[in-house]
Amino acid sequence: MEEILTAEQRMRECDRLISEVRHMSLDFTGEGMPVSVNEEGIRNLADKMVADGKMPFNVESTGDLNQASSILIDLIASAINYCFWYGRYDFVPTKHERSYSMYDIVINAVRDHFQGYVDHEVVNAIIERLTFDRYPLLEDRIRHILEVSIGTQEFVMFVIMNKQNDVRIVLHELVRRYSGFASDMFLKRAFLFVIQLNRKLGYFEDSINTIPVPADYQVPKMLEHFGCIKYTEDLKSKINSHTMIPKSSIEEVSIRSGTILACDWLSDLTGWTRAEVDAWLWLKRRECDKPFHLTITTDY
Repeated sequence: MEEILTAEQRMRECDRLISEVRHMSLDFTGEGMPVSVNEEGIRNLADKMVADGKMPFNVESTGDLNQASSILIDLIASAINYCFWYGRYDFVPTKHERSYSMYDIVINAVRDHFQGYVDHEVVNAIIERLTFDRYPLLEDRIRHILEVSIGTQEFVMFVIMNKQNDVRIVLHELVRRYSGFASDMFLKRAFLFVIQLNRKLGYFEDSINTIPVPADYQVPKMLEHFGCIKYTEDLKSKINSHTMIPKSSIEEVSIRSGTILACDWLSDLTGWTRAEVDAWLWLKRRECDKPFHLTITTDY
């Protein structure tokens, strides 16, 4: 019989997961590491952020879809929201022809085929569009889609029942139920899921700031651009020449570690939530034409 955990047990176990992300981040930044955190740059950017003000995160419109459908959309989207490029940071094979974003693909499939449970029609509609739009790592995406298609109705109801409770309760259930979200040492896609529910539906308002930023590739690009994190010359050269940074290498882990720590610091200095810091940096990404680091991974 499956053990029934209390809310306190879930939060304690989730605290351990989050603490491990932050402790690991300290281990992989600083002296002797490819990435270091720059106090002066962080303080300067915090001042700029406060002066400029928060930026509204314009989420993808789901029209008149109900809460259950909106949660499902972000569950699927977070499961497959990674690696959109081939070979070079700015190269997507169908970028001149693609009419649907990844979110559009998921939204359309749910709107057209979701009948309260995820069946083969929903799954096939997403897979077919991803296939013909030439999304990278297609087999991994299919595996993650299939994972979240199991027990989906139960999970969505769990989220709705806990929308006013601590975010750690839902985060714990997400990684317990769908191990693919737990496979990333930084829990990027798991953090993204609960943050998106906060942005779109206003869930977890009182506890969302316990969640670190979803460490991926655009935010560290902006942190380096603003001088909040510093790369060694060797790492900077690799990024500028579009050289692949291997997944779980010291360089890759150090980049993501610096992202976690710098955004924690920016949150403390600005008084903004980490989700708001993440949104500001993400929305500024088009103002910088520097390449981001390339890693073949399903983590981000």
